[in-house]
Amino acid sequence: MTRGGAVGARSARVGPRRVCLRMLQCPGSEARRPESRATTLRAGPRGEQHRWRLRRGRFRRRVVRRSGHVQGRWSRSWVMATVGLLLGAAAAHAAEPSRPPGGAGGLLPVTVQLNWRHQFEFAAFYAAEARGYYRDVGLDVRLLEGGPDIDAVEAVLEGVADFGVANSGLMITRSEGKPVVVLGAIMQHSAISLLASREKGIDNILDLDGRTLHCPPHAREEINAYLKASGLDLSRITYAPATSTVGPERLEHVDATEVYSTNDGFRILGQEHRYVLFVPRSAGIDVYGDVLFTLEKTLTTRRELCDRFREATFRGLREAMDHPDEFIDLILATRNSQGKSRDHLAFEAARLRQMIRPELVEPGYMSHARWRHVRDVFASVGRLPADYDFAGFLDMPDRRTLPGWVPGVLAALAVGMIVTALVVAKVQAMNRGLKREVDQRMRSEQEVRDGERRFRQFVGTATSVLTHDVHTPLTVMRLQMQTVRMKYPQWADAASPHLDALAAAIARLEELVSRNLALLKESDSPNGRRTADVAGAMEDAIGTFARMWESHRIDRQVMQAGLACEVAPGMLRAIVVNLLDNAAKYGDPSVPIRVALERVTREIRIAVGNRWLVPPPSDPESLFGKGERGNAAERAPGSGHGLHLVRLLAETHGGRAEIAVHGDWLEVAVTLPLAGSVHER
Repeated sequence: MTRGGAVGARSARVGPRRVCLRMLQCPGSEARRPESRATTLRAGPRGEQHRWRLRRGRFRRRVVRRSGHVQGRWSRSWVMATVGLLLGAAAAHAAEPSRPPGGAGGLLPVTVQLNWRHQFEFAAFYAAEARGYYRDVGLDVRLLEGGPDIDAVEAVLEGVADFGVANSGLMITRSEGKPVVVLGAIMQHSAISLLASREKGIDNILDLDGRTLHCPPHAREEINAYLKASGLDLSRITYAPATSTVGPERLEHVDATEVYSTNDGFRILGQEHRYVLFVPRSAGIDVYGDVLFTLEKTLTTRRELCDRFREATFRGLREAMDHPDEFIDLILATRNSQGKSRDHLAFEAARLRQMIRPELVEPGYMSHARWRHVRDVFASVGRLPADYDFAGFLDMPDRRTLPGWVPGVLAALAVGMIVTALVVAKVQAMNRGLKREVDQRMRSEQEVRDGERRFRQFVGTATSVLTHDVHTPLTVMRLQMQTVRMKYPQWADAASPHLDALAAAIARLEELVSRNLALLKESDSPNGRRTADVAGAMEDAIGTFARMWESHRIDRQVMQAGLACEVAPGMLRAIVVNLLDNAAKYGDPSVPIRVALERVTREIRIAVGNRWLVPPPSDPESLFGKGERGNAAERAPGSGHGLHLVRLLAETHGGRAEIAVHGDWLEVAVTLPLAGSVHER
């Protein structure tokens, strides 16, 4: 017992050697056998791990690893294994197919009432059905076609349909105590517009004062708000009863008619010069177009169905916007109840994309701020109280609930964090080289700025020299002509027409030289932009043109005053003079050149058009090319740089230049941002 106690005491002192030493000293003990190599692991005082092995009757120690340290040959394998596991988990989660709740039972029947006849406007539903999105969430959807005598809101209220398509006027319906709820916006902007004929003396919205309009009830609030915002007295507007005609055909009976720009705009293609289209957005009336809605009762009792239907429908909207040609074929084959052509449907798809804006917002997106604007619009015409509380009217997906794809994304982010940790050291090592590169780049940029400054000085000097060198021979020519008239009066009368023509040509050449040299100086100025009165600059340019081309007349179609934009001095005048000069060279001198200036939303549109004596090229945009004169190269003098310069100036100032051909009529339009919106584009 005494030896045993001594051994126990020693074992307590040596720590890791507490293998039963008594067995080592006893003859015949198992510890003396060669195969008995007892091994144990113990932590050392600095966190390292020791392996103790009994070998040949003695304990031997070996440091295996230190705390927090993984040996190099194992660290890489461990990281790669972890990355592989996380990637596999993420891929497995992403690949897991979504299944509709409710198991493998039958599909739930759902009915949707459209607010018009079948057309591309409802391609979201066609796409969701064709791609199987409804079937994937357990729904069997039936679409009910609309028409002029079908009220989608009443159909849903009466229980004929579970869901319906309406417009922003649904807020007025809600204020009347009808329990409708909006699930999402199909169109971010309304396509409701007014169409009028120029032949009735209507060129701008104010010309509708005292006129007769055609407008169905579902669009009247929006149209009234537009007219009132434009400064018209609604009591002086007369609304005619509904007719069976469509689009421009109604103008035989009324002065202006409500149209759907995405659909009826196709009916006036090639005749735009005969009509004027008024868009409510130009007066700040920007409400939602088509919206998807249901009843409060349906939303409360069948919440899961509503969420699944909404998600599948807006998924179909995205698909229709991404593949319009495919669904045009589908409409032509199965749902073309209106007998539309492929071109008509393609036009509608392109215009709807501008209203839906899928590249900017998610399909179905709505905001409370935008609906407050809708409330203010309808309140302005007395259809809603100014403080109307539309709580409960909107049902938006709960953004606080994690979507199903979040776990997979989190796994991918974890992988990214691990990979990032592995490359941090490499990045830190590269920083020194990057710093040297940045320093060298800054020196290079300074050299470029110095070179630009020297170039501007050179341009200023060269412009002054060029001005002197060009004006001097022109002055000499003018003096020589006066000398001929004084010294040879017997010939002056006979040569007078030729001398007058030569004097006019010299004056025109001086005008062109002065204008382009001034333009060169102003465009060279780095801080030369300022706010300019567009109408004043246009009148100045028209006056210059009238002196240069006495044989041509100007017909001012629309000249909206009070418009301004940020441009370099002389730029507007140069744009308008070049447009007028181009129209005079290649146009019919017996037809007045039409000039228009108007505001379109937050932009200014300057248009100049004339009847061409030669057919325009098959691609009118090619006329913007440098030196391009199209089919008129043999008819009139010129270098073909005028329109190229116009587009260059417009794009330099944040605008654009476009050409439209309507039969033998060619119109060039320049669009520039309104003053204050240059930096907002």
